[in-house]
Amino acid sequence: MRQFRPKALGFRLDRKWGVRSFWLWVVGFYIAFMPLYVLGFMGVTRRLQHISNPAARPWFEIAAFGAFLAGMVVHSSDQGEWVREHLESLRVVFVAIFFLSIGLLVDIHFLASHVLFLAMLTLGVFVLNSGINMLVLRGLGESWDMAIVTGGLLSQIGEFSFLLAALGVETGILPQAAYQTILAVIALTLMLSPVWTMTVRRMLGGGVALPG
Repeated sequence: MRQFRPKALGFRLDRKWGVRSFWLWVVGFYIAFMPLYVLGFMGVTRRLQHISNPAARPWFEIAAFGAFLAGMVVHSSDQGEWVREHLESLRVVFVAIFFLSIGLLVDIHFLASHVLFLAMLTLGVFVLNSGINMLVLRGLGESWDMAIVTGGLLSQIGEFSFLLAALGVETGILPQAAYQTILAVIALTLMLSPVWTMTVRRMLGGGVALPG
């Protein structure tokens, strides 16, 4: 296949990343925007405060996943650093809104009445996730110290689990008690993750630098 040197840039672009960018953009665009057309036919307005129709929620979640794929393309591009710098203030606002929404979901009375059980579950999650990540990283060739520290950094439950738990309740798979337990454990792992990381580093003597 004949290669063309772009006259505007003076050098060839990396074909491998070009193909990846193309497919992520195409797939991400259609996954992000086609559900919005479906929502329009379902009668969803352009601006809304809450989702009143439960049948519309999965379409919003599919669109969010498409936006995630498009964001991966932006991150891998040369403009990724510029975008991050200019959106830093918005990122802080969205993070604050995210944790506020999580706080609204957690039942404080349920948390107070099951504090010991939830603490044990949270500790179990930290130990299990740290152990799995440590073994995987060690298998990939990292030193034991680096594998242990990185495993501790990755020990919390991901934010995507909130979405999975919500879908479980809506579909009737999860009872309300299990839903509140999952929400509380996820929130606790996110809040206590820095403490767990510092504990792991102290166990190693504090001499291991954090990755990145």
